[in-house]
Amino acid sequence: MRDEDKTKEQLIMELEDLRMRLTRYEESQRIAHIGNWEFDIEHDNIYWSDEMFNIYGIDKQSNISYAQLMDRIYPDDRDYHNKITASWIENRRGAPFEYRIIRRNGEIRYIYVSGDVQCNEAGKPIKLFGVVIDITQLKHMEQKLTGVTQRLELATRSANLGIWDWDVTNNIMTWDDQMLTLYGLTWETFPGGVEAWQNGLHPDDRETIVEECNAALRGEKEWDTEFRVLHPNGTVKHIKANGMVIRDHEGTPVRMLGTNYDITERKLKEKREQYRSYTMLSTLIDNVPDLAWIKDREGRFIIVNKAVSQAANVPVDKMAGKTDLDVWPRELAEKYRSDDQAIMAAGMRKHIEESFVDAEGRLHFIETIKTPMKDENGLIIGTVGIAHNITERKRMEKELRTEINARCMAEKRMSLLLEATFEGVSIAENGRIIDCNKRLAEMYGYDPGEILGMLVLDTVTPQYREIIMKNVSEGYDKPYELDCLKKDGTVINVEVCGKSLEHEGRKIRMAAIRDITQRKRMEKELKTLNEHLMAQVATGIEKIRTHEQMLIQQSKMAAMGEMIGLIAHQWKQPINAVGLSIQDLRDAYTYGEVDDKYIDNLIGSTMQQISFMAKTIDDFRNFFMPSKNKVTFNVKTTIEELLLMFTHIFIRSKIGISMKAEQDAILVTDGYPNEFKQVVLNILNNSKDAILSRKQNVPEIQGNIEINISNDEDKSKIIVSIKDNGGGIPEDIIEKIFEPYFTTKENEGTGVGLYMSKTIIETNMGGKLSVRNVDDCAEFLITLNATIVL
Repeated sequence: MRDEDKTKEQLIMELEDLRMRLTRYEESQRIAHIGNWEFDIEHDNIYWSDEMFNIYGIDKQSNISYAQLMDRIYPDDRDYHNKITASWIENRRGAPFEYRIIRRNGEIRYIYVSGDVQCNEAGKPIKLFGVVIDITQLKHMEQKLTGVTQRLELATRSANLGIWDWDVTNNIMTWDDQMLTLYGLTWETFPGGVEAWQNGLHPDDRETIVEECNAALRGEKEWDTEFRVLHPNGTVKHIKANGMVIRDHEGTPVRMLGTNYDITERKLKEKREQYRSYTMLSTLIDNVPDLAWIKDREGRFIIVNKAVSQAANVPVDKMAGKTDLDVWPRELAEKYRSDDQAIMAAGMRKHIEESFVDAEGRLHFIETIKTPMKDENGLIIGTVGIAHNITERKRMEKELRTEINARCMAEKRMSLLLEATFEGVSIAENGRIIDCNKRLAEMYGYDPGEILGMLVLDTVTPQYREIIMKNVSEGYDKPYELDCLKKDGTVINVEVCGKSLEHEGRKIRMAAIRDITQRKRMEKELKTLNEHLMAQVATGIEKIRTHEQMLIQQSKMAAMGEMIGLIAHQWKQPINAVGLSIQDLRDAYTYGEVDDKYIDNLIGSTMQQISFMAKTIDDFRNFFMPSKNKVTFNVKTTIEELLLMFTHIFIRSKIGISMKAEQDAILVTDGYPNEFKQVVLNILNNSKDAILSRKQNVPEIQGNIEINISNDEDKSKIIVSIKDNGGGIPEDIIEKIFEPYFTTKENEGTGVGLYMSKTIIETNMGGKLSVRNVDDCAEFLITLNATIVL
């Protein structure tokens, strides 16, 4: 009975062993048949690992496309596959799902997919990636229990899978042939016991792996690990180990069994892939301007790019192992460390705006994305960060905010200004009013809301509509006048100044409109008033002109007595000559000397004297005759004519007069020559009186009057200077000498001469008459407009 019980126990153990082998097999299949894939969304490119081609039954040399992938998916599962893939992109994260595929040979396989979504800096999905596991065998396991032992044996040979069984109680280690191969042993060199396994472990892994095994025996963890073994010939193999512990009813471990799988090729491939990925990653991050780094859990840098190295002023190969405190100011370093710890604790990516100070002490603003870094088991082992320098953006944002604020303030001020102005302002687009100020609506008699949308042409009277269209089309921007229609039909006069502008890509017409109805009415009244006033002024001017002529004549007549004396003086000589001729006629007759020749000579000489006296009368008559119309005359010639008439007065007073005209000077002006002569004569008489008065105190003085005629710099003016040596004009009266009835001659003068002289020059001839003292001399200056005679 005891043997029978033992046989049953062995059968149960063998059955349990078989079940455990089956379980390990299923686990080995799940691990061994994993395909890696990537799908570049932007460029529609697909990358598959070798195992992916094996799973789908496609030639590895084929260039797989998304369309080929869809062809391999079971028709009933295609919509489901697309729906799940779309949800990945929409949610920006992956979720596992299963579907069926059809290989070229018609075989249907069950696929398990797991993966995630990669996004760019803007958060846009750019890549899908993950793994594919063929779970067909798991799906059909219940149907394939028959013959499992044979299949298991076949699988172990084909998959390079070793199976082991360790009797913990008796320290008996049972290996299959594949296990011996995995450890580089033969049956002859296999020592048995757990020491066979321990001795085969790589010395660098032994202590850690043995402790993991003991932990599995203690029930602290599952036996699922990887390690290296060292063959006697020095060959190193990488092993994937899985197992389970069988315990008795008290929980004491009695057996441990499992599998070893040679993953050396995979590890080498992973190492090559890691190196390739690392190289690609290093090349990528070193060629981006952003700062990029990877840190471990303790905040030590593992990888940095050149941008980080340059910012910290630490070579790239010296950055590994350093912390933030080693390269950044303490305050910033402690903040960075705190952020890292918070991100690892939360297990979530974080977007941060922060700052850093570079090696040269310059402050930079950066936009940082920090993400927890996980190992293959999903444990967080550090952080990955990338920072984009936004210093320039911050500066531009600040400038933009300043500009926006300035524009808002300007718009606010402009709005206040437009509302406060007395003018109406409108903005029109395509001939319709799209905006206006309150004043314009009031001007037209509308509420502000009513006028918006109205056609500009509807606001003016019909006769001005073509003018508006023409001015708008030509971009006319000068003021012009219109008649506008108010809401009640009233016509108002307005002045408009428009400007065609482009605002935000739209062509608009801005106009300032001023109500000039009151002004136009006042202009009309003013015009009538001006016409009436002009008539009155003309009458007044004529009266003044007549009065001036009278004063001038009075001034001339005041000197009449002296002038008659001059005439008498000028006639005395020719009269004496005529008298002598007549007396000589008697003597010639007595002596018989009278003949035709004598008579002719007598008549000739007598008529010559008579003509001289007649000319004297004509000259004085012309001088006293008032000028009625302006004529063009030569200033120098006119003065010379005056001097010929009155030179005897100054000769008799022993006063010399000299006149000099500037060479090439323009001497012609428009005016009244006789009145001009009167002005010059008045000034000469004043000079004569001043000289004679001075001679009373200084008898030896030689009286002298200088007349100089010249032009100003641009030859637009004629300047006549009359300067005497009469001692000048007292400063206390020099400003009064041109006042009417002011005189220093007491009973002799009228006080009208210089006043009328100034009136003639400045009012009648548009010139200027002034006086000044120059070195004890009085100098009168007459300035007239020069006339160019063509």
